[in-house]
This record gives sequence, C-alpha cells and structure tokens, in this order.
Amino acid sequence: MVNLPKPVLNFLYSTQIELRSPAYLLLDKRGILLEWGGSTLVYGIDNLSKGELIQPQVSVLAEMIPFTESTSCIKFVKFGPKTADVHLFSTKAGDWVVLLDTSPEEEQIRPIQQERNELRAALTRLRNRPDELGQRNEPDMLDERNAELRKALESIERDVKLLREIMTQRPKK
Repeated sequence: MVNLPKPVLNFLYSTQIELRSPAYLLLDKRGILLEWGGSTLVYGIDNLSKGELIQPQVSVLAEMIPFTESTSCIKFVKFGPKTADVHLFSTKAGDWVVLLDTSPEEEQIRPIQQERNELRAALTRLRNRPDELGQRNEPDMLDERNAELRKALESIERDVKLLREIMTQRPKK
C-alpha cells in the first residue's frame, strides 16, 4: 500500500472525497444493516432500521446484494435526483456500501451522450437512404456522404476528448 503523508491524505479527502457527499452502509453477510453514516440524506436514504435487511430499505441496492465479488464499483447509479458511484467491498467487519456523488459528471456527460445518439441516428439514416432514384450522379453522392461521415467522426473525437477531460477533473459543486 502507498504510504502517503497526512497532508496529502487531507488534501485528497478535501478535494476528491468530501465534495462528493460520501455516505456508507455496513451490512452483515446476509444483507442486514449494521451501521450507516455520512451524507445518506443526500441520496434520499433515511428512516433506516438497524438489524433489518437493507434491500427493502434501499431498493436500488437489491440487485447488488449479496456481493458477488470482493470489491466492485457500479457507476452512475440513480438515487432519486442524485447519481452516485456505488463502491462495494468486504472486510472482517462486514460488507461495505460506499456512495460518492457523481451528479456533476453525469450532467456534463448527458448532452454529449445525446449528441452521440443523434449522430448515430443520422449515420443510420445515411446508410439506409435510397440513392434518390438516380437524380444525382454517384460521385456527388459519395462526396456528400463522405463529408457527413467525416463531420460525425470529428464530433465523436471531440466528445471522447471532452469525456477524458471530464473524467480527470475533480467534481465541481
């Protein structure tokens, strides 16, 4: 394990973790809630009952519990209006569910994904478009389709670059 000085750990916590509204649930191996804390209310998680199964209390976790792997992360899980990365891991104390808010990243990615979907639809229409009954000559049609495809590919390349930048930035509040 990397040995980081306390100032570095404090910096990482204050810039990468604290801003993401961390919350946790501790479960036993059967999925019974042992403990919880952090910003659970941010995710609409309230009225929890210690000693009860978690699935009826937090229905979105129903498919994730019991754990099938020792460690996993499920990205962009919806909790009402919020979206979170759900980190699952096991220790001797039990199975941990850690939530970190990803709503800002999702808001940045959504328009890019929408544009990408529209481009895919446009490409499908281009591929399926009839040759317009021979009204134009083939070289003109090929030039037009090449230009449209080039534009779509350039847009996808910009989107990928933007996504990479977003994923390397810290969440903004």
